[in-house]
Amino acid sequence: MGSAFFVCRKESERVRAPPFRRILHPFATKLPSIDNRIDRRPQIGYTGNNTALRRLTACQRCEGIVMGNRNIKLRQHYTAYQRWRLHNTNITLISSNCTGGCILRDLNLPFTSPFINLFIKPHDFIKLCENLEHYMGSAFHDVYSEPHPEGGVYPVALLDDIPIHFMHYSSAEEAFAQWEKRKARMDWDNIYILCTDRDGCTYEDLLRFDQLKYRHKAILCNQKYPEIQSAFYIPGFENQNSVGNIINYINDHTYKKYYDLFDYVGWFNGKLDRQRERAFVPPAGGMKFLLDFFTKKSRGSRGRSPWRCPRGPGFQRAAPFGARCGGEPREEKDMQQMGLVHIYCGNGKGKTTAAMGLALRAAGRGLPVVVAQFLKDGESGECQMLRQLPGVTVIAGNPCGKFSFQMCQEERDQTACCLTQLFREAVQKAKSPGLLVLDEICAALSGGFLQEDEVLGFLQAKPAELEVVMTGREPPERICEMADYISEIMKRRHPYDKGVPARVGIEK
Repeated sequence: MGSAFFVCRKESERVRAPPFRRILHPFATKLPSIDNRIDRRPQIGYTGNNTALRRLTACQRCEGIVMGNRNIKLRQHYTAYQRWRLHNTNITLISSNCTGGCILRDLNLPFTSPFINLFIKPHDFIKLCENLEHYMGSAFHDVYSEPHPEGGVYPVALLDDIPIHFMHYSSAEEAFAQWEKRKARMDWDNIYILCTDRDGCTYEDLLRFDQLKYRHKAILCNQKYPEIQSAFYIPGFENQNSVGNIINYINDHTYKKYYDLFDYVGWFNGKLDRQRERAFVPPAGGMKFLLDFFTKKSRGSRGRSPWRCPRGPGFQRAAPFGARCGGEPREEKDMQQMGLVHIYCGNGKGKTTAAMGLALRAAGRGLPVVVAQFLKDGESGECQMLRQLPGVTVIAGNPCGKFSFQMCQEERDQTACCLTQLFREAVQKAKSPGLLVLDEICAALSGGFLQEDEVLGFLQAKPAELEVVMTGREPPERICEMADYISEIMKRRHPYDKGVPARVGIEK
């Protein structure tokens, strides 16, 4: 890779030169002092020969120079959003390399696993995970050193018969002390296993990894392996033998790193969507199938499409919520009449756009429409237009004017009270037959601002001809069970990733 310190100094000189000085002026004026701190900063706790750690520190301090100030700020907002999404916070992450430590740092989680700042080759890592309890009770022996790729050496020790490479430790004593301290924090009931296909990983290793007894396991690969359930594809390394350094940024124009392409927060929350399972793939039959599909000949008894569901092949809709709880199951609906439930979800742009388009269509047919926007101010272009139409009511609530992950506890309580009143007001104003749009209600539910049971009770007892549309990234599972439409919008590309803010008339 070359000297990281030299690269940072080179980039700092490039940024100070025109035209970058004008663009990044507030940041560029501080560059000389940053350079001095890098040159003279004492490496507390590091030995003199630990060149790799010294260079890593220099890279981290100059990251803003290399990536650009805006990208680093966007990265901070992104990691704050990831922390807000996370519900399972007592995670013991067993990782084969530094990726696990980077993820835990992004999520601001304590290190409840000893597998931090080290790496283990995949073949040995899988062997360790096959008998994890035994190896966690073993002691280190036969300490030796290996050359560091950035210069200097790092300690290696055998854990029984497994070599552990303490690549980011200055001495074996420091590594052993941290290992024992973090091993004592492990939660054996919340184990997550993370590996990559680097360092000589073979296809047989992938198959062995997939057979591990742990429920939560993932191996990040440079190719797609549909037959291996725990394999997750990381694009960008198709022409290599394995994934590269996935803790790097994808490019100079984005705040995302390669490991962000793996939805680790969804994995921790138990709601991971695999990339390969999202595509809608028509079954065999070609044009005849399409003709049959559009003439309803190939649909089931409830008019359902035989296309693959975004939740994966073979997915069957769960039993109605009432039946699962011991109550009476919901009555089957006449799909030709009003009264169905829509969910527009996913991480792509267009959920609100689709809902507002449906509201416009309903208003054009003379149906009464109520639009309630949660965690929004209700001043976007479509709301201003809808308010001018007869029979359309638009209400909104976001008393703090902030994103939910930016709120303190007092602001969250205030917002929860406001959104609860907003939901009840929207329900009271809705008319049957008619349309009720609950925009971003899924975000309000996942953020804890609304009671899920109250929304479920409304869906079960709503008027028969009231059509309900709900939007938001991650709808709760029980809400999904009540839906008749579920449309997932997946982001493939978005200007926001390049630092472009929301544009008036397009995004707001």
